[in-house]
Amino acid sequence: MSSKSSGPEPLDQQYVTVKDEFGSPQMVPVLHPRWVAQVNFLPYHAPPDPAHLGEAERAGSLEEWQERMLLLEEDLRWLLQQTHSKFWCQTIFDESLHSCLNSYLQNAPRSYDPHPEFPADMRQKQDTLHRLFFMVFMRMATHKESKENFFTPKVFGDILYENFLFDVPKLMDLCVLYAGGNMAVLTKMIDNIFKQQPNYNDDLAEVGPTIFEVFDNIMRKCGLEDSTEPQKLSDRQNPPLEAMSVEDVRDILLYMRDSAITLLVFLEVHPSGCKVFHQQNIVPRISSFYESVVPALEVLLMDRISQDTVKTSWVELDAVLSQARGMLVKLCHHVMSTCCLQPILENSDSLEVVLNYVEDYLHVMSAVLSERRFLHDLDSLFSVEEDIDLILQACDSVDSTRTDFILGAVDQAYQSFGKVKSARYDGNGANHASSGNEELMADGIGRTHGNRVQEEDYQDEAALEGLEGACAFPQPSGVEMDSLISAVKDLLPELGDGFILACLEEYGYKVETVINDILEEKLPDKLQKLDRSMKRPPEKKTETVETTLLSQRANVFAGDEFDVFSRDDIDMSKVFKGKRKPTAVNTKKIIDEDKPDLSTLKEQYFNYGSYEKVPEEELNGAMGALQMVDDYDDEYDDTYDTNDVGEMDADSADELVKQNKAEEEYGRQFVTPRVLAGRDGRKEEEDDGSDEEEAQEQGGAKDGRENFVQDPAVLRERAAERAAYKAQRQGRKGQNRNQQDVLKGQAKGQGQTKETVHSRRQKEKNKSSRANHNRRAMADRKMARGMGPLT
Repeated sequence: MSSKSSGPEPLDQQYVTVKDEFGSPQMVPVLHPRWVAQVNFLPYHAPPDPAHLGEAERAGSLEEWQERMLLLEEDLRWLLQQTHSKFWCQTIFDESLHSCLNSYLQNAPRSYDPHPEFPADMRQKQDTLHRLFFMVFMRMATHKESKENFFTPKVFGDILYENFLFDVPKLMDLCVLYAGGNMAVLTKMIDNIFKQQPNYNDDLAEVGPTIFEVFDNIMRKCGLEDSTEPQKLSDRQNPPLEAMSVEDVRDILLYMRDSAITLLVFLEVHPSGCKVFHQQNIVPRISSFYESVVPALEVLLMDRISQDTVKTSWVELDAVLSQARGMLVKLCHHVMSTCCLQPILENSDSLEVVLNYVEDYLHVMSAVLSERRFLHDLDSLFSVEEDIDLILQACDSVDSTRTDFILGAVDQAYQSFGKVKSARYDGNGANHASSGNEELMADGIGRTHGNRVQEEDYQDEAALEGLEGACAFPQPSGVEMDSLISAVKDLLPELGDGFILACLEEYGYKVETVINDILEEKLPDKLQKLDRSMKRPPEKKTETVETTLLSQRANVFAGDEFDVFSRDDIDMSKVFKGKRKPTAVNTKKIIDEDKPDLSTLKEQYFNYGSYEKVPEEELNGAMGALQMVDDYDDEYDDTYDTNDVGEMDADSADELVKQNKAEEEYGRQFVTPRVLAGRDGRKEEEDDGSDEEEAQEQGGAKDGRENFVQDPAVLRERAAERAAYKAQRQGRKGQNRNQQDVLKGQAKGQGQTKETVHSRRQKEKNKSSRANHNRRAMADRKMARGMGPLT
């Protein structure tokens, strides 16, 4: 064979050149029946149950099944090893492969079915086949394996649809078989199939009427069909529910459970399908079916359990009914959550969209309010109150009358069964069951009275989560306990209340289990030893603690070390009246005993305050003074040491020589600090000060700073100038308004003039030039008016 083109083309567009029987070349597509290999794929059979086989035929049946599965395993491995073109030729045109794949989807054991005890090699063989079938289906759902091996998307969808490689029932069976540990991969597979072939959406819409027809057939078979037309007695061929055999009831219950679980798991894998079923009002239809069939089947099973001597079959069917109940309720809540509640959270920004989804949820809930049993079980597994709280948080414009009416209907549903809706238990799981839900949760899904289904056999733990009855429940209240005891005494009046209470506590307050084990004499040894006429022990009276005004007080000092109302051991040495006399502080004791670490720092801090004493004869010299200046004294204020105070008086030649010598040697003129000058230095300063005063009297101050006491004549002249300026401003008041009035403006809400707006802007701009921004000048003014420090 030779390929027509060398570039990568879709498989549906590839052709090869072959020679016919006459030797002439002919173009044949790659996808053609002539490339199909002659392989006969055997159909799959479920493994035989060793418990139902005799000793003679057990070994032969198991060996035959293993040989068949070995051949099937070899064929599947060969199929997966084929190239892209050969795999699809075999998949499309081999009818035996179609039958093999369909047989596995139909006959493979489900995760929720009880598994018989197989040998280890048979279980391993089953797991291997389970994986190989999944790999085949996964390759069939992939339209592009690599850059060279791919299909045109539209042609790929047509191939799947026209050759019936996939259809909606097959996809549902795939979800039930493989959703347990391959949820993500399975979701991607099914989404790709629906994306490439939109016709599957139309087929999915046809599934709803089919399911509703199944429910109608079940009701008709049970004699519970609600028909508005009169029915002839000759037309009623099905026996009533009470006359059914065990096999007939088993078929009905298994059909209910399989349909509910299959549809639920499919919608969890493919959430987009919830919209299709929601548009067909699946929740009201299921609730109506639930209300009609479930109570009738419960009554039938309870009667058969109490009457028949062989109770094993009926007890197993009771567990199947509990599973079917839980799955139907969870299916309805999943549809409402996906179509109503989740969009509310996702579109919380758009109020109009949220209101549409809220209205949709309230409409669905209003349609099921008349179904009391369904409403009770729905609230038991999924709190309706929590859903309504979520809606109220997302949208506060919801009509409270409608929400209160729904919550009231839920409470009435509990009361119609003689139960009181209690506070929901805050457990670890997502679903919090109330105390009145013993039937559905405790005795229900996944558990039986005699033979219990093993919980570890469930592969789809996510789909069955919260439905196995593994939740813990709070202890019933007094009224609920009386109701449970009376329910047992109605059937067994000879038993005492105390004995019944002990049995209920042992069995987790499960009335049906207690009655069954008492009738079959299966009570534990510790209950067998009790007196069956034992009376109920009196309830313990709780001691009431008298509350006083003192015990109710709330104070920030309550309970401290001086609270005389709450304690008697108060340290009176810390209590004194009036002002406490100061006590002498023993510094040496603190350093030596209380804080020994301080002694290591004593020497270091001692060096900070020590200096070398200069001899008195060297104190008058320039070098001695500079040496003293270098010593640090923390009591000395050196703020103005760098400023030149006064003038350099050149009265004598000796002083000029000393100053010039100091400037040449040290780079600056020498100034003796006041603290080191002594009395002679201070006298010289006083003399200098008197000379400066004389100079100021003659020619005024030379440094430009204000004097301590100014001339009164100068002060009077300044005051006259200020008065004249003020009078001048007041004289123009008739022409312009006062600045404060301009800033104040009109009252709020009446608008402001341009002058007011301009004045406010100028004030905001120039306010930094006043207030506390000229501290030095104002300090000088205070000192000039005698408000400075006293010397």
